[in-house]
Amino acid sequence: MKRLFWIIACAAVVLTSCDDNTLELGNSIVPSIDDVVVGADVFTVQSRTVVVDSVVARNGYGYLGRMRDAETNAYVTADFLSQFNIIEGMTFENPDSILSRDENGEIVSDTSLVCLYIGEVYGDTLNPMQLTAYELKKPLEEDKVYYSNFDIENSDYIRPESEGGIRKTVTWTACDNLVSDTIRKTQFGKRIVIPFDKEYLAPNGKTYKNFSTYVLRMAHEHPEYFKNSYEFSHHVCPGFYFKTTNSVGTMAQIILSDLMWNYRYKATEDSTVISWGMLYGTQEVLQLSKVQTDPNALNALIAPDTCTYVKSPACLFTELTLPVDEIFAGHERDSINTADITLQIINSDNNNEQALKTPSRLLILEVDSMKEYFELGNVSDQIRSFLSESTQHENTYNFNNISSLITSLYNDKVRGEATDPQWTTHHPNWNKVYVIPVEVTVNSSSIVTEVCHDMAMKSVCLVGGGKNTHQPINIKVVYSKFNSEK
Repeated sequence: MKRLFWIIACAAVVLTSCDDNTLELGNSIVPSIDDVVVGADVFTVQSRTVVVDSVVARNGYGYLGRMRDAETNAYVTADFLSQFNIIEGMTFENPDSILSRDENGEIVSDTSLVCLYIGEVYGDTLNPMQLTAYELKKPLEEDKVYYSNFDIENSDYIRPESEGGIRKTVTWTACDNLVSDTIRKTQFGKRIVIPFDKEYLAPNGKTYKNFSTYVLRMAHEHPEYFKNSYEFSHHVCPGFYFKTTNSVGTMAQIILSDLMWNYRYKATEDSTVISWGMLYGTQEVLQLSKVQTDPNALNALIAPDTCTYVKSPACLFTELTLPVDEIFAGHERDSINTADITLQIINSDNNNEQALKTPSRLLILEVDSMKEYFELGNVSDQIRSFLSESTQHENTYNFNNISSLITSLYNDKVRGEATDPQWTTHHPNWNKVYVIPVEVTVNSSSIVTEVCHDMAMKSVCLVGGGKNTHQPINIKVVYSKFNSEK
């Protein structure tokens, strides 16, 4: 028990003293009654930039538009796909009370449109952009993982126009001048409106006044199709694909989409009201962004190798080679109390107003674990994956203690070489990690509930690279061991 107490005390001293002065500890020995030796060392971390062709497209937001990246002079294009969510137990007006009817007395929707609500905007908010909305003929599979380079147009998901599939082209700006300044300043004041006001030939072979009329008729004729989002997407509306088709200069973050309609109905004997209905595209249903950029421009950017990059959605990651062998050389029986890495930001000389923002959060993750991590929707466990501390005001990203990762990688190697002497040759990435820009969702208790790829237009240049002219990237390590283990 006494030994355990002094270990805890020693750890407390180390954790509260681990700054630039930590290295002065050297191999100092705490008072002999502690029976513990504490030491520290610094090691160099090698880094490089890697181009990743695509990432898992699962994200809380969609992105739409086309911009020129000032760093690469290449164009980045984002298209967006969304399905619509059915709220469990949703109901519609009694059809007998609906007054909006066609010449045959059938229910119709007076208005039919889709709205895409804009959050952040990258580029010019007044720049006119163009998109085309495409109706899907079948839903994307829910049990499949989609990447940001998924080619939906050549994957037999678009309903052909010759068969009645919707094609609607509109021009939009990120600043909606059709609404008042008061509304525009609200959360949902900026939007792209896509009217579906033409006759619609449905997959069932019937023609309706517009798309929403078809939805309304289905709701009354087949309420079972509106039981949940799965039934709705498989029997009524698989979703829409919104493609950037013209212009450049704006990228919009789509925080929400909705399918809207209205009709007149008799509320009482003496009153008629207009009822608005809508179905939302939210995180509960499939949403994804498709991103296109120029890999040649990315390779040209990183070719000098005098720094490293983290860029989204163009998929540039910084790769770190952790000096695991060096850290454990002569310390095979020691405990690693802390292992800290600080990544220094290199400020851009580009004063362009359209210069990209830096990522707010970075994730350190083993190279060979990235696919599984994002496909399964894992979160940072602070054991083998770590989120950076947000210290951009200091021009750094800090990973304060990745000691458990260093220890895990070393143990992996020891176990692997016990059965395969060529284990490191067969696992060339065993000591390599990616630094990845991510979006993080936390709950009301500040617990991280989701980590996904950041798909926004962001970029940061970091100290590092094979021809680094700055101070090297270092990892600061603090060890401890018992005197008896010397």
